[in-house]
Amino acid sequence: MVLLEALSFLLLLQQIFPKEVIPVPSKIPRIDELVDIPLLQKWLDNFHVLTGTSSALIDSDGTIHTRSGWQEICTRFHRNHPETLLRCVESDNYIKAHLDQEVVGYQCKNGLVDYAAPVFIEGEHVATLFAGQFFHASPDRRFFEDQARKYGFPQKEYLQALDEVPLVPEEKAKLHVTFIARTTEIIAELGNRGLRKIREEEEKTRRYKRAYHNLTENIPGMTYQARWISGKREVLFASDYGKALFGMSLGNDDGTNSYLESFIFAEDLKKVSEELRTAVEKESSFVLDYRIRHCSGDILWITDRGKAFFRDGVPQIEGIALDSTRQKQTEEDLQKSEMRFHRAIRNSAIPSILFDSSMKIFEISRGVQEATGYSREEITHLREWISRITPEGIPVFEKLFSALKDDPLSIASEIMKVRSKNGEEHFWELHCVDLGDFAGESRLYKLIAQDVTQREKFQETLLEIMGKLEDSNRDLQQFAYITSHDLQEPLRMVSSYLQLLQKRYQGKLGNDADDFIHYAVDGATRMKRLIQDILSYSRINTHGKTFGPVPGDRILQRVLQSLDLKIREKKAHLTISPLPVFWGDPTQLEQLFQNLIDNALKFSSRENPRVVISAESQEDVWVIHVRDNGMGIKSDYFEKIFLMFQRLNHSEEYPGTGLGLALCKRIVERHGGRIWVSSEESKGATFSFTLRGAPENSSERGESP
Repeated sequence: MVLLEALSFLLLLQQIFPKEVIPVPSKIPRIDELVDIPLLQKWLDNFHVLTGTSSALIDSDGTIHTRSGWQEICTRFHRNHPETLLRCVESDNYIKAHLDQEVVGYQCKNGLVDYAAPVFIEGEHVATLFAGQFFHASPDRRFFEDQARKYGFPQKEYLQALDEVPLVPEEKAKLHVTFIARTTEIIAELGNRGLRKIREEEEKTRRYKRAYHNLTENIPGMTYQARWISGKREVLFASDYGKALFGMSLGNDDGTNSYLESFIFAEDLKKVSEELRTAVEKESSFVLDYRIRHCSGDILWITDRGKAFFRDGVPQIEGIALDSTRQKQTEEDLQKSEMRFHRAIRNSAIPSILFDSSMKIFEISRGVQEATGYSREEITHLREWISRITPEGIPVFEKLFSALKDDPLSIASEIMKVRSKNGEEHFWELHCVDLGDFAGESRLYKLIAQDVTQREKFQETLLEIMGKLEDSNRDLQQFAYITSHDLQEPLRMVSSYLQLLQKRYQGKLGNDADDFIHYAVDGATRMKRLIQDILSYSRINTHGKTFGPVPGDRILQRVLQSLDLKIREKKAHLTISPLPVFWGDPTQLEQLFQNLIDNALKFSSRENPRVVISAESQEDVWVIHVRDNGMGIKSDYFEKIFLMFQRLNHSEEYPGTGLGLALCKRIVERHGGRIWVSSEESKGATFSFTLRGAPENSSERGESP
């Protein structure tokens, strides 16, 4: 409706404003175009009645617009005789020559006094207000008698006209003069107001004109008016765009190209005529789509919107014809694309369903039918079908829709057990995506299902195996703990008696006996350390403390105190960088640092042993390095040295159980980090590991080990 009202307005503008540009006025209009002359006439008539003073408003070209009480002596006699008229003209010329004054006065040679005040509008003289035709003093009657005789005026009538001329003393005349001056100011003000009003209307007209031209130039369509005659639209008026649209001007004066229907395809004409006839009968609006053939031979689609009505009993139509060829082409391409999209889903072997927010199904794939055994005709509404194939389906779909509602750009996924028509059960992994609005009415969704039955069964088997493995690991840890704990008592007895035997009989049974006893005591001692390390290894994950902030410098200080004797014996030089606050088990971290530093001291250079301990921040973890200057490690053993009971050297030269680095690896892994070694033979080795730093809001005191 708004469009049709705007269209009617455009057509009205077209009729009011032809194609020529409206000229901007360069001159000020006449005074009678600016001022209400009849009202001014009444005003001056009243002035004459009250004062007896005559007046007249005369514009710059001499046209008299008002006249009040003009004296007969002037109109009948003086201005009708050539010689006395010259005196009047002389008076008029004098006044015109002195219009730069507010009010100019002059006594003509005929004896009467006149006053005049110019009317200026925007600095331009447009009219003059005259007042006067009176005497300041009693006239010389003999002068007028002589003048009557001289110019042949009827003396009696001439003198009677003389007696009608009012006598206005100069003092009183000043009031009249003031009135004249104020009146011209009022006339000028009224003129200015009238001029402003005219210019406002002209400016409004220009704006309408510009608006019309802008609208018609920017609208890719033709506005038109037509009469409905014999089932056709005879064009009365068409905008310039019609030539571009139809290839020729419509509504020519010679009657050619006057009917829109002459351009419409025959296949579309019947429908167009029927809809237009209905619109005329009901005086209603219409929207038509039809094809025309351009004079170039191109086929164009036209969308024609308008309204039918009666004017003076004649059916008429106002409308706007728009070129919708591109839109129709886009719609056709979109329709083809949708058909290809539907065909792709329908023929897909992957189970997929296209549906809207009301769960109405638009398309299902061949894969759905093959996987479930239900035909296309049996799958009409998604909710009903889901409740048929699985009891848990509706809650699963509610979760999918909830996820898409929170994030429409995401892909929502869920696992669901389904039952096919023949009773077989499968696991489907569902993926649902939001495809957006469909035809401006509802949202469209695509559901894709993947059969993950084998994967789910494998995961069930894997979980079962992992459960058994956890039970086995738990049993092994318990066994290791019990074994290492229970072995310590008999080992302690054997070790005690061996040490007693060594104390009592050393040097008494011969050198061989001394060696045998030494080997037995040493073996028992190493066995004790081995059992203790196994016990520690088995308890890392089961007997660890709760994680908390652990100051690295404090941990390192305790480790160095416990290794002080060894450091002094080896005369080792240690270089230590500040350490951060870690997040972990303080006891295990102390054991980690002790094992690595002890290991570095053990394998560092014998002549000039050096150990460097440093830390660096990398992303969200700390990397700690413990570097020695010893014999180094071959790359073949970089992984092997972290396994249990793996030794690269003889125990006589480098004592140990072979569990130290395995313990370090187990501790680091419990703290979510990793440990590795880098080395070159004869150039030392660097053991590196990662630990998390303590959160900023945690206490830095930490736990005491």
